[in-house]
Amino acid sequence: WMIADILAHPAAEWHAHASHNDADAMRALDNRVATAWSSGEQQTPGMWFQMDLGGVEKISGVMLIAPPDEFPRGIRVSVWNASAHRWQIAAEKTDARADAEIIFPATPTQFINLQLVQAAEPAWSIQHVRVYREMEEWMGASNRNE
Repeated sequence: WMIADILAHPAAEWHAHASHNDADAMRALDNRVATAWSSGEQQTPGMWFQMDLGGVEKISGVMLIAPPDEFPRGIRVSVWNASAHRWQIAAEKTDARADAEIIFPATPTQFINLQLVQAAEPAWSIQHVRVYREMEEWMGASNRNE
C-alpha cells in the first residue's frame, strides 16, 4: 500500500471554555502531559467545562483524564441539539472513583457541556479529554468501487 491510500478524518480546531479559570481551559485540549485545566476551587454543583468541536460530529462518549484525585465525583454531559435549538442531557455519572468515562447513544453535536452535579473537596481538573466519535463512512464516495 501507499500513504496516498490512507484516508484521514479531517479535524477542525477545538475550543474550550469553563465557568472557572476560563483562561486555562484550552490546557485540557493541548495534548501535553505537563499541562491541565483546573477549576482552582473545590468541586461544586453547577461548575462547568464546555467544548466546541469546530463542526458537527456524531459522538458517543467522552473520557476525562485528570491528575490524581481531581476527577469529577458527579458529572452531567449535555450536547447541543441544533435542530431543536436547545441542550439535551446525554448522560450523567455520579459517585465516580476515578477518571470519568461516559458513554451514551451516538448523537450529532458541535458543543459538549460537562457540568458537575456533586460537591467534592478537591479542585476539578482535566489533563486530557477524549471524545468518542462515530465514523459514518470510512471511504469517500469518490473512492468506492461499486
